Amino acid sequence: MASDRDILIYCIKRQYNLLVYVAYLDPDTIESSPPEGWSDEQLVVDGVRSLGRTERVIDLLRHIPYFRRESYGERLEFLVEAVPINYLRYSWRSKGIAADPCVGKSIDHNDVLLMPEDATCPSSFISLTEGREATWWIDEGMRPNRAGPYSKAN
Repeated sequence: MASDRDILIYCIKRQYNLLVYVAYLDPDTIESSPPEGWSDEQLVVDGVRSLGRTERVIDLLRHIPYFRRESYGERLEFLVEAVPINYLRYSWRSKGIAADPCVGKSIDHNDVLLMPEDATCPSSFISLTEGREATWWIDEGMRPNRAGPYSKAN
């Protein structure tokens, strides 16, 4: 049986491939992770850790595909009013901003673009998009539950 992480990665890849299939994106726009995942040299692991994200979140980010920023510039509308965030080191949106002073503090999303507003988010949250009207989130610490819409993962 596939893990929750593997199912989530599959769903993200499927969504991206659908955008290629319907000719919204060129296939070269999507940069797939190597089978072993993105390395520390490729992924901004230090920055994501400094922002207090969990190792489960980092593991998820290691295995998902990203959009090549040079393929779409700054404004690929991926979901309604939202553009993708690329967590690869060569393209990280907050390049040049030190994350260390942000740990445990409120973070202005206009500077770091990883928070939905001037607020501290749970360490299991990660944003895959940002935008003026919408920020889409994954809470790696939550999972669907038959008893209710979501429950805290063990």
